[in-house]
Amino acid sequence: MVVNKTGTVFVGWKETTGAETAGYRVGASYSTNQGNTWAPNILMNQTHPNQNCRDSDPWMALDPNDRVHFAYLEYDPNSGSSPPCNSGFDVSNTTNGQDWGGVHYIQGFGGLVDKDSITFDSSGRLYATWDEGNILALTWSDDDGNHWASIQNPGNVGFGVLGAVVGTFGASSVYLTWWDFSTDNIMFEASHDRGQTWGPQIRVNSAGGSAQQVGPWQIPIPA
Repeated sequence: MVVNKTGTVFVGWKETTGAETAGYRVGASYSTNQGNTWAPNILMNQTHPNQNCRDSDPWMALDPNDRVHFAYLEYDPNSGSSPPCNSGFDVSNTTNGQDWGGVHYIQGFGGLVDKDSITFDSSGRLYATWDEGNILALTWSDDDGNHWASIQNPGNVGFGVLGAVVGTFGASSVYLTWWDFSTDNIMFEASHDRGQTWGPQIRVNSAGGSAQQVGPWQIPIPA
């Protein structure tokens, strides 16, 4: 969910076919009266329409010009990353919630793209992160998703990543946090040169190993 400067509330969600099944499709709506009434729900467009592809893991962000950007995953429902759907990352944008721009797409590096998030810095650079095969992935775009930098594993984070979240401060600082299920810790790292170099990976939870899964999908993903 995001709220723009005029007070319009934009909400996105994923829909599934069962309580513990993967995402099936992604929808959105908006309200111009503080949530009292909502516009008709819409389903978001796909990069590979009419090919039985699935969508999941929605995330919204506002750019410095108050435009709403909506990111979500697109993947093959059988093995996760097989053609024609492959496994990638869609992002679309709007100012009014009705007229969404074309879907901008970046394909992952071969595994299942999972648990994405996006944000903007103050100069308008769009950052996107996710885990792929439980390895941390990060990229960015300076033209709202038309072109993307090469996907990187910032700081060469090891296996065990789930639920990566990206944040920024000003025009230079980029922050990442994620759950490391191999050590049961919430981890953090920072870059102060727009993602070119990264500082040390720092544990957030005060007691090492305390961020433990307690049941099916009862996991300590950061937000």
